[in-house]
Amino acid sequence: MSTVYHRPADPSGDDSYVRPLFADRCQAGFPSPATDYAEQELDLNSYCISRPAATFFLRASGESMNQAGVQNGDL
Repeated sequence: MSTVYHRPADPSGDDSYVRPLFADRCQAGFPSPATDYAEQELDLNSYCISRPAATFFLRASGESMNQAGVQNGDL
């Protein structure tokens, strides 16, 4: 599995990465239709990036890190 970010976080307050967060956990299988509403929102910028000013992105080039899960072209 590789993690790919399409663009850097926008510290100006852009909430384009805020997504619904459901309180119920889902076991393997179909979730209950009774819990089809979000109870909170999850801001992926604050959850994934703890220090935006010190965060940068690079695109990997080459195949020397393949065994570590970093593929050519990954961000």
